[in-house]
Amino acid sequence: MQFCQIAAVTLSLWLFPMPVLADNTQTDWNGELSQAQQYLQNEQFDKAIIAFTDAATRGNGLAQFTLGLINDYGWGVPVSRASSCQWYLKSAQLDVPMAAFKLGECYQDATWKTPDLSSALNAFNKALGLGILSASIEIAKIQIHGSPQDKKDAVALLIQSSNSGNTNASLVLAKWYFHGTLLAKDYTAAYNLLSLSDPMNQPEAAWYLAQFYDRGLTISKDIATAAYWYETAASQHFEPAYLPTALLYYELSSRYPNHHETLISKAYLWATVAYASGNKSKAPAEAILNDVKTAIPSAWSTEFDKKAKDFLALGNLGKQS
Repeated sequence: MQFCQIAAVTLSLWLFPMPVLADNTQTDWNGELSQAQQYLQNEQFDKAIIAFTDAATRGNGLAQFTLGLINDYGWGVPVSRASSCQWYLKSAQLDVPMAAFKLGECYQDATWKTPDLSSALNAFNKALGLGILSASIEIAKIQIHGSPQDKKDAVALLIQSSNSGNTNASLVLAKWYFHGTLLAKDYTAAYNLLSLSDPMNQPEAAWYLAQFYDRGLTISKDIATAAYWYETAASQHFEPAYLPTALLYYELSSRYPNHHETLISKAYLWATVAYASGNKSKAPAEAILNDVKTAIPSAWSTEFDKKAKDFLALGNLGKQS
């Protein structure tokens, strides 16, 4: 089992708020699941499923949620989205916050034959009320396709979420304004919202920032800053940024002779990564590589080829986790 998946279960068991009973006593769901959780961490799936199922049938909402995860990820059982959603439904009815969010996804992705956006909206609203801030994004994505008032509500909700520090909400709004597909195109609004995002940890946000500096959108064109943001995105394995990073460093290498070696090395490295990553990037990346190879020692190309290979291998592992 992947560590991140184990962590997801652990967080769900120990960090989510507990529902309160009518007599205001808190249900001790965590305590009775300690052995079941230990079985799961040790990948003793048969014992874990028996223990969680026993607790779930006695009304333990966290056990129900974990059974949803078990069926979702296929931990010791065949993956069954339908079964996982049934467990999320039971758990959400007992006010487990993340179960309500997962239930919204079940209604949204047509697990139950056809999409049910009304039920999805109700589930996401419940999740938001229980403290899952990311539910605001899913609510807005549904509302934005509704009536004019729904669109206003969607934008207002995301702005509120963005102002509360939700960087994902900031990025979603920025993309809507940047492309002008769901909202009127407004580069200034998009740029301001990107300033509230987290580009060092959101590669897509870094890529959009690079677009502003690369194309001179509402701000002065600055390809050095654009290269920095492209590389920030590329370093986080955001494939659309590989080739632009190589192209801009290649251009900068001729503009700044005092930094030629550093810049041409970066151009070679990212061109190698771009060439290996996809057909659309092969021709322009190959052109850079053919030119740069004549200007750098062969030992450099061997070193950077290895770095590129290691980088791509790490990226592939990341996608599998």
